[in-house]
Amino acid sequence: MKKIFILILLSLITLTGCAQEKREENHIKLGMIGSDSVVWNYIIEELAKEDIKLEIVAFSDYPQVNAAVDQGEVDLNAFQHQAYLDKENTDLGYDIVAIGKTVIAPMGLYSENIKDISEIKENDIIALPNDVTNGGRALQLIASTGLIKLKDTPIPSLKDIVENKLNLEFMEMSAATIPGALKDVALAAINSGIAVDAGFQPATDSIVFEEVDINSDNPYINIIATNRKDKDRPEFKKILDIYYSDKVKELIIKDSKGASIPVW
Repeated sequence: MKKIFILILLSLITLTGCAQEKREENHIKLGMIGSDSVVWNYIIEELAKEDIKLEIVAFSDYPQVNAAVDQGEVDLNAFQHQAYLDKENTDLGYDIVAIGKTVIAPMGLYSENIKDISEIKENDIIALPNDVTNGGRALQLIASTGLIKLKDTPIPSLKDIVENKLNLEFMEMSAATIPGALKDVALAAINSGIAVDAGFQPATDSIVFEEVDINSDNPYINIIATNRKDKDRPEFKKILDIYYSDKVKELIIKDSKGASIPVW
């Protein structure tokens, strides 16, 4: 009788372990900046029909999100472009890969103090993101206005400015905090997703709006990413199948007010 009881107990433990394993496989955590996403809320609802739970984990700063994937705190993330991921993989030793391309969000130059680039004065302050790739992208956009000239390099930094006739000062800040500094600077380079969260309509509220090409291997196309060892998980394929739909494309365009351009 005692042996029978032990066998039953072992069976229950095994079944409980299998059930727990199944729950973990069907529970996907997605890291992103902010948590209010019409697109991802729709995907959550669609995945639930297939018994997959997708949970959004919100972060406030870019470097936190890849760190969370690398450490297994989240399974996926959707916040960055390929250029940013490449830089973090190189600098921090991550082995994170893209499993799908999503949108491209043109960067814009914004101001609460001027209405046109021609109003920029000597010694004015310009805010830009403090991460290498978005900071370089911002400098290229600023250079496109003629305010500065840069060395011919893929991802420029402040040291690559070769001409700055107005002696402009550049203030590097965490990307998410730049909208709050607009009153204190003449001009600011802001990623479109952050601009929308701050209440802007990038295509109309920016002074300068980046021209983008979605038909190329543009390094600023946003991606969904995960650890390389997890990239073939079947749950991820289901997420991509739902993402690459006409319904999601429609939601992206409507929710972003045209600030994010689907690339499929």
